[in-house]
Amino acid sequence: MPLKIEKVMALTVGTTAQDVAVGYRSFIIENLSVNAVYFKEKEGTACTTSNGFCVPAETALLGVLTADTLSVVADDDSSDVRILFIDPTC
Repeated sequence: MPLKIEKVMALTVGTTAQDVAVGYRSFIIENLSVNAVYFKEKEGTACTTSNGFCVPAETALLGVLTADTLSVVADDDSSDVRILFIDPTC
């Protein structure tokens, strides 16, 4: 099934967790940096490298996800991350 990208959000993520409001929209995460990036739904605790889901360097997750607020952190400063919002009706 083809997916339509509605919007792309560019983030610069560092070693301190960053919150990203996604509002239950469908999305894919792409890591364009040379180091690992980690994410999880915020749910009261920030993401760390030990409690988050790893997106390896220069890869994208193949599945479409949804969340209210993401917490994102990286192994190093200035990590380039994209959140691709998907139209689930396509």
